[in-house]
Amino acid sequence: MGAYQALRQAGVLPADAAAFLLGHGIQILLFDDLPPEDEEESDPFARITPILLRRYGASDLADLFSSDELAYDRMYERGRQFFHGPPDAEFAQRLRERGVID
Repeated sequence: MGAYQALRQAGVLPADAAAFLLGHGIQILLFDDLPPEDEEESDPFARITPILLRRYGASDLADLFSSDELAYDRMYERGRQFFHGPPDAEFAQRLRERGVID
């Protein structure tokens, strides 16, 4: 996470790409530590993500996630595409259904 923080702070990547790296790292932390859904609340990701974003120095991303999760998801997808390119047809369809991409 420290490397992702440093990249974001250095400004050497487009903002969306740097934010993607930090958000992706947080997702990995979450999925490693979260209990199965039936043991706790149905969407702990939505509750814990802003907490971890703040912990790793991204209060702006935490605020965006908390206030407008769709805008966060759109920013995240732009960053994902910087590294991985456009989504395949199946993933693109799921993103369209959620309004993340047009």
